[in-house]
Amino acid sequence: MRERILSKYCKEFKITIEDLISDKTHQKLADLRSVIAYNLRQDGYTYEEIGGLLKKHHTTIIHSVNKCKSMIKHNNDFMEKYGHVIGTEEERKYRVARNTLIKILRSKMNDFDLDQLRMMNTFSNQI
Repeated sequence: MRERILSKYCKEFKITIEDLISDKTHQKLADLRSVIAYNLRQDGYTYEEIGGLLKKHHTTIIHSVNKCKSMIKHNNDFMEKYGHVIGTEEERKYRVARNTLIKILRSKMNDFDLDQLRMMNTFSNQI
């Protein structure tokens, strides 16, 4: 699962998964880890799940997400470099709303049959 989630970032920024999950502290790796943590958090992953993927403590992930939020607001160079991965404000809001809807649907899965769930998930992708 780790490879599937992290490989798109590694391909985009030409680094290996091993470097990404290593203890290396190069600015490029630290910034990319923050972006990944931010995106995964926006996608509904818990801090603990993200920490497991990146082999970091969940408090490190909390710091990374907060750092990325700050960089998005205040650092134009950061957004020039990573904005295409992070998305616009509207895209980020949409992603959060969509994932919230999916989470609600999954929690109610016993109340729906599979066809209804597929139909609702398709609808949420069209919004």
